[in-house]
Amino acid sequence: MRILALYPAFDVRINEMAMVWRQFCNQPGNSCFVFAGARDVLKGHRSADMIEESGSLTVHRTAALQATGENLALARSFRPDLIYCAVTENLRFARAIRRSTGAPLVLHTEFFLDDLTFLRRRYHGGVPPMRRIAGAVGRAVLHRMCDRIIVSNPAEQRLPAWSAFPKLRYLPWPHPGPGTAFVPGGVERDFSAHIGSFSRGKGARTLGEFYGALLEAMPAFLRKSSVAATDGEEAMKPAGLHRRFGDRV
Repeated sequence: MRILALYPAFDVRINEMAMVWRQFCNQPGNSCFVFAGARDVLKGHRSADMIEESGSLTVHRTAALQATGENLALARSFRPDLIYCAVTENLRFARAIRRSTGAPLVLHTEFFLDDLTFLRRRYHGGVPPMRRIAGAVGRAVLHRMCDRIIVSNPAEQRLPAWSAFPKLRYLPWPHPGPGTAFVPGGVERDFSAHIGSFSRGKGARTLGEFYGALLEAMPAFLRKSSVAATDGEEAMKPAGLHRRFGDRV
């Protein structure tokens, strides 16, 4: 099977879906061609190579993920069986590839039914009634545009509204290559680790307030985070945790 994927960021060292495509390409008969942003702003990685090849996985980095003549020619020459669009911002480019190649289009979005995270603020101005209207319109448009929509928010598949969109499929975020099992030692009661996204949309301010109170109340408490490069810098600023508590954070 031949997959053409579109990603704003793509790094097989730290991105789960990138690891999935590399494993997919290790199977006989499979290949993947990826259009990716030249500057991986989502993960903080900068690549010096515009073309990266690893067996049957090819990553073509471009300054703008747009339907240029060169990009469409590359897509046609690859002859994809499926177009996999990682975020809605790349949907215009993905649809142009579908028109050019005839391959079906799958959109992967983390949220679809949750209006608080499905829409950017510019679409509704923060007004609740407008948010509901904009959400309904946005979902109808996306559902019409795509052949399938993959959603990775586990709570949404249990909502009654899920059945109103027959093109929806649920895909939990993959965790390939778990490695060796970790054997825990003694419990460190004054230590907390946060692993995952720490962005505004996922409650960074609330977590910051919680950890701030904890660090104030417990002078020996330590906190560590492992987050995406751009997440950490942006999310720490509102709470001021590093400024207030230094090396304890």
